[in-house]
This record gives sequence, structure tokens and C-alpha cells, in this order.
Amino acid sequence: MKILRFVLVFGGIALIGYGLYSLIGAPNPETINGVEGTISQQVLGMLGIGILAILAGVFMRRRR
Repeated sequence: MKILRFVLVFGGIALIGYGLYSLIGAPNPETINGVEGTISQQVLGMLGIGILAILAGVFMRRRR
């Protein structure tokens, strides 16, 4: 269970980090042309799945 917890937390952090990078740092065609783009559904999905993975890893209980 420790390995699964580690994978969930680390994967969640990676997804949130990549989602924030896509939201803030990555140049997209909308920002290059000077028009501000909206938050895409893919970025929101990555952030949401990352948060769910971290919560699942943190609140995972040991089985007897």
C-alpha cells in the first residue's frame, strides 16, 4: 500500500505541475497572436485528476 500511496501522490503532483505549466508557462497560439485564451478543459481535467489522486493517496487506509 505504501507504493500505491507514493505513486498516487507523486502522480498527482506531476499532473498538477503540468497543468499549471500548461495554464501559465506554455506558449499557445492564442497568446502569441495577442488574444488571451480561456482555460481549456484539458488543463482543468489535469488539475482535477491531480487533486483527486493526491486526496486518494493521502486518505488511503491500511487493510488488515
